[in-house]
Amino acid sequence: MVYRIFYLEKFTSQDTIDDAYLGLVAADLAAARSAGVKLVVRFAYSEDSSADAPPARVVAQIRQLAPVLNASADVVAVLQAGFVGRWGEWYYTDNFASDPAQPWSLSAADWAARGGVLAALLDATDQTIPVQVRYPGIKQRLVPAGDPRAPRVGIHDDCFLASPDDYGTFANDSDRGWLADQTKTVAMGGETCGVDTPRSQWPAAAADLTAYHWSFLNADYNSDVLSSWGTDGLTEARRRLGYRLRLTQGTFPTDVQVGGTMSLQISLTNDGYAAPMRARPVQLVMRSAAATYRMPLALDVRSVQPGQTVQLPLQVSAPATPGTYALYLALPDPSPSLAGQPAYSVRLANAGTWDSVNGWNDLQDSVQVHSAPTPSPSPGGGTTATGSWLSSLTPTTATNGWGPAEKDTSNGEAAAGDGHTQTLRGRQSSRGLGVHSFSSLTYPLGDRYGSFQAAAGIDDETQGQGSVVFQV
Repeated sequence: MVYRIFYLEKFTSQDTIDDAYLGLVAADLAAARSAGVKLVVRFAYSEDSSADAPPARVVAQIRQLAPVLNASADVVAVLQAGFVGRWGEWYYTDNFASDPAQPWSLSAADWAARGGVLAALLDATDQTIPVQVRYPGIKQRLVPAGDPRAPRVGIHDDCFLASPDDYGTFANDSDRGWLADQTKTVAMGGETCGVDTPRSQWPAAAADLTAYHWSFLNADYNSDVLSSWGTDGLTEARRRLGYRLRLTQGTFPTDVQVGGTMSLQISLTNDGYAAPMRARPVQLVMRSAAATYRMPLALDVRSVQPGQTVQLPLQVSAPATPGTYALYLALPDPSPSLAGQPAYSVRLANAGTWDSVNGWNDLQDSVQVHSAPTPSPSPGGGTTATGSWLSSLTPTTATNGWGPAEKDTSNGEAAAGDGHTQTLRGRQSSRGLGVHSFSSLTYPLGDRYGSFQAAAGIDDETQGQGSVVFQV
């Protein structure tokens, strides 16, 4: 992510933003797309004074800028409210405080003017663009709980760690609990602005980055604060800002029939400070030498909260083309314009799994998809099945050391039909025989088959106990 603040000094005294300036904004957004990054965008009228535009002019100019932003909503990670006051931080202002010398003392009219700016931003810009305001009190007053616009509005703290209350970010102690709760689901970011030892040092930073679910932090300002965190602190912050998804477990079938149902389980852990800000597709990609299939998975990545592991038992339909399929997990960007660009796909934190060409995460497993059995003539007339599972045939003799031999499940206990899904070293199979180590089964095959394939082992439900010799 890249910070991009646009200054509008020349437009404080005129209503219309000229086409040349709008073109420059559009060009910057296009450059971000070409570079494979997204922008944190803010507009302000001055970086060195309280000069800004009157409320009506600000609202009119927001409406002029909105079409440009909406055309590139795919690369706007966050839109900060801006426009009001120096740096667009809603404090030192000529037009939005009744007494500019006392910017902390706001009248009802001041709040109404500020509310008009925020409403214009929320109404005119694409609903997929998150918006941030500078202080908790702004959201509490202008888009309180219950307002349908509230889930879109987050916070940016631009004096992180600079004083006990972050230079007024926290108006009271209750704001801290409020912010910790809010930022579970809305965007949180900002920058440091000054040294305040020991608050601005790494132990306090680590605690607050975690508590308030930070997604991004300005890497350029304040350099004195950031350097005080040391190499280890900066490394941890870079690794954990935003979400950091890691695959902790995956259980996949070894084989399945064309058109059958594949049962799988994926466990994801979020080692980051925050959950993803936006929903995005989650897909199981199956690729063979002949075909590639994308299977949508029912997972909202925003539900994977920091510090949590989410276990996902999932079912998908098997591909229509037989073959050996390598398995991948893809989390492409939700915008159709970026969905095919690997730079915008989620890369899991696991080492050695990233496919940078396709933007997929290699699950380092495969599944064999078999053709459905087809009838063929038999020497004695009629038809029989080729490519059959032994569990679909009837043995002429069967002995089993513990209960009956089971079809398509593990051996289970002494009763018939009490087996479970067959699992060998974490890989599940929906077809096969479940037997005790002391067992023998005989099948009358005649000359109808030319080969035999099998995977044999001790089912995981034994927890590694026992031994067996397998013979054909």
